[in-house]
Amino acid sequence: MTMQTRWEIYISKGAPIGLLYRAWDESELLTDIIFGKPESHRITSRIALEDAKWRRSTYSEDGNDPIVIDAETLIEEEDAVPSYMEFLLLKGAIAHMAPDSEETLSYHVLSPADFHGVAQEASIWSPGLNLWEIETNGELASTHWTEDGDVVQSDWNGVSSILSTPEEATSALRGIVDDDVLDEYLARETAN
Repeated sequence: MTMQTRWEIYISKGAPIGLLYRAWDESELLTDIIFGKPESHRITSRIALEDAKWRRSTYSEDGNDPIVIDAETLIEEEDAVPSYMEFLLLKGAIAHMAPDSEETLSYHVLSPADFHGVAQEASIWSPGLNLWEIETNGELASTHWTEDGDVVQSDWNGVSSILSTPEEATSALRGIVDDDVLDEYLARETAN
Protein backbone atom coordinates (compact mmCIF):
# COMPACT_ATOMS: atom_id res chain seq x y z
CA MET A 1 0.00 0.00 0.00
CA THR A 2 1.40 3.35 -0.98
CA MET A 3 1.25 6.34 1.32
CA GLN A 4 -2.11 8.09 1.25
CA THR A 5 -2.64 11.63 2.45
CA ARG A 6 -5.57 13.79 3.42
CA TRP A 7 -5.63 17.55 3.87
CA GLU A 8 -8.36 19.39 5.76
CA ILE A 9 -8.62 23.08 6.55
CA TYR A 10 -9.94 24.07 9.97
CA ILE A 11 -12.47 26.89 9.64
CA SER A 12 -13.81 29.34 12.21
CA LYS A 13 -16.37 32.02 11.30
CA GLY A 14 -15.74 31.29 7.62
CA ALA A 15 -11.96 31.86 7.80
CA PRO A 16 -9.13 29.31 7.77
CA ILE A 17 -7.39 28.86 11.14
CA GLY A 18 -5.40 25.64 10.79
CA LEU A 19 -4.51 22.38 9.09
CA LEU A 20 -5.50 18.78 9.75
CA TYR A 21 -3.00 16.64 7.83
CA ARG A 22 -3.05 12.86 7.71
CA ALA A 23 -0.66 10.44 6.02
CA TRP A 24 -1.00 6.67 6.28
CA ASP A 25 0.00 3.32 4.88
CA GLU A 26 -0.02 -0.21 6.29
CA SER A 27 2.70 0.62 8.84
CA GLU A 28 1.84 4.08 10.20
CA LEU A 29 -0.86 6.71 10.61
CA LEU A 30 0.43 10.25 11.07
CA THR A 31 -1.99 12.96 12.19
CA ASP A 32 -0.68 16.51 12.41
CA ILE A 33 -3.00 19.25 13.68
CA ILE A 34 -1.63 22.77 13.40
CA PHE A 35 -3.61 25.81 14.48
CA GLY A 36 -2.31 29.26 13.59
CA LYS A 37 -5.28 31.14 15.05
CA PRO A 38 -6.45 32.23 17.57
CA GLU A 39 -3.05 31.11 18.91
CA SER A 40 -0.41 28.70 17.67
CA HIS A 41 -0.93 25.11 18.76
CA ARG A 42 0.35 21.84 17.30
CA ILE A 43 -0.63 18.25 18.05
CA THR A 44 1.18 15.35 16.42
CA SER A 45 0.10 11.71 16.65
CA ARG A 46 1.99 8.77 15.16
CA ILE A 47 0.41 5.36 15.39
CA ALA A 48 2.51 2.37 14.40
CA LEU A 49 0.42 -0.30 12.66
CA GLU A 50 0.98 -3.98 12.00
CA ASP A 51 -1.53 -6.30 10.33
CA ALA A 52 -4.22 -3.57 10.54
CA LYS A 53 -3.80 -3.29 14.34
CA TRP A 54 -2.05 -0.59 16.27
CA ARG A 55 1.16 -1.36 18.13
CA ARG A 56 2.34 1.99 19.49
CA SER A 57 0.88 5.46 19.87
CA THR A 58 3.22 8.44 20.12
CA TYR A 59 1.59 11.77 20.92
CA SER A 60 3.03 15.22 21.49
CA GLU A 61 1.75 18.76 21.88
CA ASP A 62 3.69 21.87 20.95
CA GLY A 63 7.02 20.04 20.82
CA ASN A 64 6.81 18.70 24.38
CA ASP A 65 8.15 15.26 25.23
CA PRO A 66 5.95 12.61 23.59
CA ILE A 67 3.57 10.34 25.45
CA VAL A 68 4.05 6.76 24.28
CA ILE A 69 1.48 3.99 24.73
CA ASP A 70 2.28 0.44 23.66
CA ALA A 71 -0.71 -1.76 22.83
CA GLU A 72 0.85 -4.88 24.33
CA THR A 73 1.27 -3.26 27.76
CA LEU A 74 -2.36 -2.21 28.11
CA ILE A 75 -4.58 -4.07 30.53
CA GLU A 76 -7.64 -2.38 29.00
CA GLU A 77 -10.12 -3.78 26.50
CA GLU A 78 -8.69 -5.64 23.53
CA ASP A 79 -10.64 -3.49 21.04
CA ALA A 80 -9.23 -0.21 22.41
CA VAL A 81 -7.65 2.15 19.86
CA PRO A 82 -6.00 5.57 20.24
CA SER A 83 -8.49 8.32 19.38
CA TYR A 84 -6.53 9.44 16.31
CA MET A 85 -7.04 5.96 14.84
CA GLU A 86 -10.81 6.56 14.81
CA PHE A 87 -10.23 8.11 11.37
CA LEU A 88 -9.41 4.64 9.97
CA LEU A 89 -12.38 3.09 11.79
CA LEU A 90 -14.68 5.74 10.33
CA LYS A 91 -13.31 5.09 6.83
CA GLY A 92 -14.01 1.38 7.31
CA ALA A 93 -17.53 2.02 8.64
CA ILE A 94 -18.37 4.26 5.68
CA ALA A 95 -17.11 1.60 3.27
CA HIS A 96 -18.83 -1.40 4.89
CA MET A 97 -21.87 -0.25 6.87
CA ALA A 98 -25.16 0.81 5.37
CA PRO A 99 -25.75 4.52 5.94
CA ASP A 100 -28.90 5.54 7.80
CA SER A 101 -29.22 2.09 9.39
CA GLU A 102 -29.42 0.77 12.93
CA GLU A 103 -25.92 -0.70 12.60
CA THR A 104 -23.30 0.58 15.06
CA LEU A 105 -19.57 -0.04 15.26
CA SER A 106 -18.72 -0.30 18.97
CA TYR A 107 -15.18 -0.22 20.39
CA HIS A 108 -13.13 1.46 23.12
CA VAL A 109 -11.05 4.58 22.64
CA LEU A 110 -7.93 5.82 24.40
CA SER A 111 -6.90 9.42 24.84
CA PRO A 112 -3.36 9.52 23.43
CA ALA A 113 -2.43 12.04 26.12
CA ASP A 114 -3.29 9.55 28.88
CA PHE A 115 -0.23 7.36 29.33
CA HIS A 116 -2.25 5.19 31.74
CA GLY A 117 -4.30 4.06 28.72
CA VAL A 118 -7.78 4.26 30.28
CA ALA A 119 -10.29 3.23 27.60
CA GLN A 120 -13.74 4.72 27.16
CA GLU A 121 -16.73 3.25 25.32
CA ALA A 122 -17.11 4.61 21.79
CA SER A 123 -19.23 4.02 18.71
CA ILE A 124 -19.63 5.05 15.09
CA TRP A 125 -23.01 5.12 13.41
CA SER A 126 -24.97 6.85 10.67
CA PRO A 127 -28.08 8.74 11.86
CA GLY A 128 -28.89 9.91 8.31
CA LEU A 129 -27.87 9.67 4.69
CA ASN A 130 -24.32 11.04 4.19
CA LEU A 131 -24.05 11.72 7.93
CA TRP A 132 -21.88 9.85 10.45
CA GLU A 133 -21.35 10.41 14.16
CA ILE A 134 -18.70 9.29 16.62
CA GLU A 135 -19.74 9.10 20.27
CA THR A 136 -17.57 8.64 23.35
CA ASN A 137 -19.26 7.49 26.58
CA GLY A 138 -22.61 8.26 24.96
CA GLU A 139 -21.65 11.88 24.20
CA LEU A 140 -21.27 13.23 20.66
CA ALA A 141 -17.55 13.61 19.90
CA SER A 142 -17.67 14.48 16.19
CA THR A 143 -20.00 14.66 13.19
CA HIS A 144 -18.95 13.88 9.61
CA TRP A 145 -20.66 14.57 6.29
CA THR A 146 -19.83 12.41 3.28
CA GLU A 147 -20.06 12.57 -0.50
CA ASP A 148 -19.35 9.55 -2.69
CA GLY A 149 -18.09 7.59 0.33
CA ASP A 150 -15.56 10.18 1.49
CA VAL A 151 -15.75 12.59 4.42
CA VAL A 152 -15.93 16.14 3.05
CA GLN A 153 -16.68 18.09 6.23
CA SER A 154 -16.41 17.44 9.95
CA ASP A 155 -17.48 19.15 13.13
CA TRP A 156 -15.28 18.51 16.16
CA ASN A 157 -17.64 19.92 18.81
CA GLY A 158 -17.55 23.46 17.51
CA VAL A 159 -14.46 23.50 15.29
CA SER A 160 -15.12 22.57 11.66
CA SER A 161 -12.81 21.14 9.04
CA ILE A 162 -13.34 20.77 5.31
CA LEU A 163 -11.62 18.46 2.85
CA SER A 164 -9.14 20.25 0.61
CA THR A 165 -6.52 19.57 -2.01
CA PRO A 166 -2.89 20.03 -0.96
CA GLU A 167 -2.55 23.06 -3.24
CA GLU A 168 -5.75 24.75 -2.01
CA ALA A 169 -4.85 24.10 1.64
CA THR A 170 -1.31 25.40 1.19
CA SER A 171 -2.56 28.55 -0.51
CA ALA A 172 -5.32 29.20 2.06
CA LEU A 173 -3.04 28.63 5.05
CA ARG A 174 0.08 30.58 4.03
CA GLY A 175 0.90 33.00 6.81
CA ILE A 176 -1.46 31.15 9.21
CA VAL A 177 0.38 27.82 9.49
CA ASP A 178 4.20 27.68 9.38
CA ASP A 179 5.11 27.94 5.69
CA ASP A 180 8.02 25.50 6.15
CA VAL A 181 5.62 22.81 7.39
CA LEU A 182 3.24 23.44 4.49
CA ASP A 183 6.13 23.23 2.02
CA GLU A 184 7.40 20.00 3.61
CA TYR A 185 4.00 18.30 3.33
CA LEU A 186 3.43 19.64 -0.17
CA ALA A 187 6.84 18.27 -1.24
CA ARG A 188 5.79 14.84 0.06
CA GLU A 189 2.76 14.98 -2.23
CA THR A 190 4.87 15.48 -5.32
CA ALA A 191 7.31 12.77 -4.20
CA ASN A 192 4.54 10.12 -4.01
